[in-house]
Amino acid sequence: MITILITAILLYPDVSVAGAASGLLVWFNSVLPSLFPFMVLTGLLLRLDVLNRLFSFWGRKRAKQRNSAAFLFAALVGLLCGYPMGLKTVADFKNSKQLNSRQASLLITFANQPGPMFILGYALPICDPDRKYSGSFLLSFYGGVILTALFFAVWQQISTKRIQKVTDGVSICLEEISANRPSFFSAFEDIILSSLTTLAKIGGYMMLFSLITALLKASFPARPDIILVFSGLMEMTSGISETGILPTFIKPYFVLGFISFGGLCVTAQSFSLGQLNSKDQWRYFLSKSLQTLLSLILFYLMTNIF
Repeated sequence: MITILITAILLYPDVSVAGAASGLLVWFNSVLPSLFPFMVLTGLLLRLDVLNRLFSFWGRKRAKQRNSAAFLFAALVGLLCGYPMGLKTVADFKNSKQLNSRQASLLITFANQPGPMFILGYALPICDPDRKYSGSFLLSFYGGVILTALFFAVWQQISTKRIQKVTDGVSICLEEISANRPSFFSAFEDIILSSLTTLAKIGGYMMLFSLITALLKASFPARPDIILVFSGLMEMTSGISETGILPTFIKPYFVLGFISFGGLCVTAQSFSLGQLNSKDQWRYFLSKSLQTLLSLILFYLMTNIF
């Protein structure tokens, strides 16, 4: 595969440069300004132990509530801030012991989604410019997210022999974090550097997958169907932009499928930033596949039966 890619780059140098530049421009114009503020703010929340402060008045016996707050916050970030902030937040909270392994494993299955602004501002106008299916589209997408979360929550409950209880060790760890809490400006500088490093990784992935998509288009110029499917599998934005060749009634299915799955570019970013081991990688891949299937089924039922 690597040999084929190198050969293609040598055969199509202009296409390769243009493809990489396209990915870099999308990163610079869209990803950098939208994700950077969220990364800095969530980093401050973690480093300054804001959740522990909010729940400190409940005392040591309420450690479970502190974990629940971290769980809820990570879920909201994953649903509202766009790929791959959800898994990045889950990894940070797990490393700081504010989430246990069971909570992190469950969050991996649903807390990594495209942001609402991407769906409303980019995906929907392309697949449904007349706004005929907007309500069904949104209900199908988030319905798939909810059903996927419920499925894996039940699966986790059944497959686990005993429910792991939150121990006092979490509370103790949180108190140690609070005792050694860094100053605001010290934490702020560290978080800016860490956020920029993370964004540089995302940019690298986007350039690479944009290059692959450009080479694919150059290799199959007479097969728009192949370009459409593989572009969407590689990177959802590229796939959505190719759906103009589709009939109007089919287009929402492809757009919904692309944003639900996210594409291999998002998957690679999520594996890296989420620090997922092989077991969690399979869990994530299965959950995104299930979510895509459920969302498509819900959309079909809403637009053809109900």
